[in-house]
Parts: sequence; C-alpha cells; structure tokens
Amino acid sequence: MSQTFGLGPNSNWVQLVKAPPAHALLEYVHTKWLEYVAKYSGVGESFQSRDEPALTKGLAAFLADESEIGKQTFAGEFFGELAYFDLEPDGTTRCTRRTDIEWRLYSVPCFIVEFKILDGSAARRNRYLQDGIARFVQGQYSAGAGEAAMCGFLRSAGAGDPAKIEALISTQSASLKCHPLSGPPVVRPSQLVPKLASFDTAHQREAPAISPVILAHVFISLPA
Repeated sequence: MSQTFGLGPNSNWVQLVKAPPAHALLEYVHTKWLEYVAKYSGVGESFQSRDEPALTKGLAAFLADESEIGKQTFAGEFFGELAYFDLEPDGTTRCTRRTDIEWRLYSVPCFIVEFKILDGSAARRNRYLQDGIARFVQGQYSAGAGEAAMCGFLRSAGAGDPAKIEALISTQSASLKCHPLSGPPVVRPSQLVPKLASFDTAHQREAPAISPVILAHVFISLPA
C-alpha cells in the first residue's frame, strides 16, 4: 500500500476526504465545550479559578472521549496542549510552541484554536495579542492553513474585555500585520463563523506560511 506524507490542509487529498469547513469545526468544539461545562461545572475546582492548560486539557480529553463513543461525525482527531520541539546545539530539546486545541486530519494539522484567559487585566489582554494573535502572524501556529481561531475564556471580571481587545487590535494593526481583505476596518463582523465569533481579523504572513490568515475571535464566559 502506498503512503503519502507532507500533505497540507489545502491539498487535493484533504479536500477529497471532505474536511469540514472551519465554521463547522469551531461550532463543534464550542458545542462540546458547553456539554463539558454542563457535566463538570460544580465538580471540583471552580471553572473560574482553573488555569488555561487545565481548561484546554479537559476539553481535549472530552473531545477524545466523544470521538471514541462515536459522537464525532467527521474524520480527524483533536489534541490538547500539543507541544512542538526544536533541537538545541547540544542535542537537548526546546519547546518552541504549544497549541491549545489542534485538529488533525490524517496527521495533517488543519485547524488550531488558541485559548487565553481574560480577567479584566491589561496583562491578560496583552497576552491575548502578543502570545496569541502574534503567534499566528509569525507562522508559529497554523502555518499551513489560512483559517484559525482565537478564543477568550472570560472570568467574571473580564466581561468588558472583548470590546477592549477589539480596540487594541485596531490600534496595534501595524505590528499585528492586519490585512483588511476588502478595505477598512481591520476588525470586521465575522464571516468565518458568523453564528459564534464576535469578529474576524486577517493578518499578512511571510512565506512559507499561508497568507493571509483569517482569525475568528470567540469569547466564552466561564461558569462560576
């Protein structure tokens, strides 16, 4: 049997096996998040106080369980906190990036969702931009795909953060290499996932990363 390696998300083979569109993948992840919260809210540590790795690992494990019992109706696998490593000169390794939720189709990374906790603080909002959006712009995340998502977990004090994030992106559009696909503004109503995302942004990237990358921005309130 022949084997094919090095496929990109937009390859003919990936299209042949009917990869779900980005909106379907993100809507599925969101639906499973709601089910996960409904099942485990009030059990153990409050969702409000859990850190981001605990939240995304729990979601990834729930996604895997749902797939194993046949509730995922499409091919591919979800991974949580998936680390990538580079070799150092002495042969040791250095973790260069870690994707929060990554969906792979036949081992090809096709869709990435980056999560950040927002709690009303400027430091958290800055991380959303510099440790989140910027990693897509730099090609660290989703280099082989032109669509991805940023997701903000809103603690109680972070209710006003989505509007502040939107304003920050506009003021830092140059450093974030914002790419208005059809003219200003750089932050626009979501076309990628209109039923779920608050807005979309597009960002120019250097080759070999696919450019531009379109990010859907989704904000989810954490339960008490």
